[in-house]
Amino acid sequence: MRPRSFQNSPNNNNNNNSNTKPSSPNTKPSSPNTTTTISTSLMNEMNTINNNNNNNNTPVLRSSIQNVIAEARNLIQNNNNENINSSNNTTTSTIIGNNNNYRPSILKPSRPYTPRDPERKLFLENEYSSRPTSSFSINNLSNFDIKLNPLNRRSSLSSVSSSSNYGNDGNITENGKVEKYLNEINNDIDVVNNLNNIYNEITINGNFNKIKIIEQLSKFMDLNNKNINILILTSNIILKLNIENIKLFTIKLLFKLSKQEKYDKYFNDERIIINLLNLIENNKFGNVDTKNSNEHSKKENWEILLFTIGILKNISYDLKNQKLLIKNNCISFLSLLLINALKDIKLNNSINSNNLNNNNTTINNLDKINKQAQLLVQVMATLRNLAIKSSSSNLFLEYNVIDNIHLLMNELILHSEFIHNTSRVLSKLSLFDNCNKEMINIKNFKLCLMNVMKEHLNNIPILVRILFVLGNVTFYGYEEQEEKIKDLELLFYLLNNYCDLYLNIMMNNNHSINGNCVENNQMISKDNVDDLLIKLIRLIANISMDEEQGRLIASNPTVIESLMKLIEKQNEISEELLLNILRCITNLSFYSFNNELNNELNELYKNRIKLTSILGNLLFHEHLDIVYETTRTFGNLSKDHFIREYMNKSRIDEALIIMIDHLNEDIIYSVCGILINLTSDKEILLNLLNNERNLIDKLLNLLNENLNENINLIILKILHNISLNQLSIYNLNQLQQLNNLLNNLENNEIIKQLKNQLNLD
Repeated sequence: MRPRSFQNSPNNNNNNNSNTKPSSPNTKPSSPNTTTTISTSLMNEMNTINNNNNNNNTPVLRSSIQNVIAEARNLIQNNNNENINSSNNTTTSTIIGNNNNYRPSILKPSRPYTPRDPERKLFLENEYSSRPTSSFSINNLSNFDIKLNPLNRRSSLSSVSSSSNYGNDGNITENGKVEKYLNEINNDIDVVNNLNNIYNEITINGNFNKIKIIEQLSKFMDLNNKNINILILTSNIILKLNIENIKLFTIKLLFKLSKQEKYDKYFNDERIIINLLNLIENNKFGNVDTKNSNEHSKKENWEILLFTIGILKNISYDLKNQKLLIKNNCISFLSLLLINALKDIKLNNSINSNNLNNNNTTINNLDKINKQAQLLVQVMATLRNLAIKSSSSNLFLEYNVIDNIHLLMNELILHSEFIHNTSRVLSKLSLFDNCNKEMINIKNFKLCLMNVMKEHLNNIPILVRILFVLGNVTFYGYEEQEEKIKDLELLFYLLNNYCDLYLNIMMNNNHSINGNCVENNQMISKDNVDDLLIKLIRLIANISMDEEQGRLIASNPTVIESLMKLIEKQNEISEELLLNILRCITNLSFYSFNNELNNELNELYKNRIKLTSILGNLLFHEHLDIVYETTRTFGNLSKDHFIREYMNKSRIDEALIIMIDHLNEDIIYSVCGILINLTSDKEILLNLLNNERNLIDKLLNLLNENLNENINLIILKILHNISLNQLSIYNLNQLQQLNNLLNNLENNEIIKQLKNQLNLD
């Protein structure tokens, strides 16, 4: 009868919740392992590693049994306490942000972090040939000309008589209520209430004197006005009056106010939100460049739209304003802008391609595309602020926002600020299950994102966010997805380049350095590159879930070399980076230690002794996920006889036996998987069964706890291997206890075999 063996198949179900059933690794019995002697070269490598450990004052794997036990017991105690504490502080969030109260994990990775712009600038990058200014020198409205339709008459406010009463249709009308409110305002009587009354009256009653209202209220339209509430209420009334000549001034004034966070609360008024959204609805992309408008009118309409969306972007940082915008269909209005923009950009690109010899036409259309891109930068920043929870994510799907965004990315792929803002929207939406599924189903979505990275190889903020989106999209069931990520060479290139940059920063005492491989040779910090590597290695680990691509990655020297360089710096890199490196190595080791492959040609296999030495120290790590991923990797490495001997000689196996007492079921399960492989080797089994280690008693006690079916089954497989090789090792008490436990378990093939081997009833 053959010994049982254990191997961890690639998986994403790293869940340390003891109530969650651990994923079932590949436990199909393999051929018996032949006992051999470790080769001279491997023995020399082992000795070299241990000598280096001694010279570097790092934890020595060949420590005394007392030290191993002490370290392991500390690990068990610390992690058990952490497990108890975490059970009292549960969270339903799937992916977390950069919060010191949380510890990033496989299921809860850190999100890309963008520091908020305190100045709330309209644009952050200088890639525009022309862009509008938000500055203006007019202190009040008295210098504005007002155009009254349909009289087609232009009059200066200063020259218009206060007795002139032009209504909306040009007829002279009277409105006693408005007149009363204006008089009280002039006498500084209850100004705020009277402004509200005027707004309500002009909303209900169409008969009022526009010019007189503006004439009376113009004194409040001054940025030096210390009463911001009055200033915003007055601006909102003027917007409601819908007089063309003063729209831009009013919008620029509101934009100036929206740039300061302390004024956000004054915009928390549904009437203001509705008026701003009406400006967007009545001034879409398609209407900006209509043939019936002159150039000045086109430019002014475009600026009104630009600054209006800029206001929405600024005030949507505030939670109350976010809710108001969502309630009043802001996402719907912005989605229409995306649709119109896509049509116009495609049209202009088509015209350019058909008029390659006409420079004037090409320049004119490029200018139009540039203007539309500037508008879209504001749209994307606003959408990012509105992607706040799952309830709003449904609206993004309803209005087909994600698909339109991906199509616009193809058209404006070189526009870095647009791509940056777009990647921020997608990274937020990819956190929601419904949006994640939508991204998976959109044709060529992954291809689009890969093309974006090709065009922005040196732009770390864009790369981090695109990698984060791809990591989320590929996290669950990538091997079953129709669209695969085909350009693996691009990922290998990024890993090699940024790994080298990361190591160079470390050599520079972690000080920021001038990055030759980053945009504009800007100074780049260790944290920036660390974040990129986390997202990149997480993606590679996900892709390796697919067997065909996993084998290609596992056999790539660049990938393995980079991973080994990084894991050697285990004490200098971030926990999250270390965790993702371990998970990636775990998945790749499934292919590297598969008997079907030519292991001698496999890069990870060649580094197996060095890797085992590094992993030994990580068994004592304080982060549960790192301990778990380390044991999973050992589950695959221990398929190799040389590794089993090294684990025995370096006393890693002793620590594993102690870790059977861990409270975390996933770690217990994974540790037992390693013990299956170790007990399949007769020579190593003799050492494992040393009386001081109490392996059998620990296994029987664990079986008695009846944690779950998977753990019970894997314990039975260990006992099966022990019985095959060392039948006489059991004492009478152990046999009796085992017999009672087997009788209480559901009968299966392994139980039958164990009973036959031990002559139990």
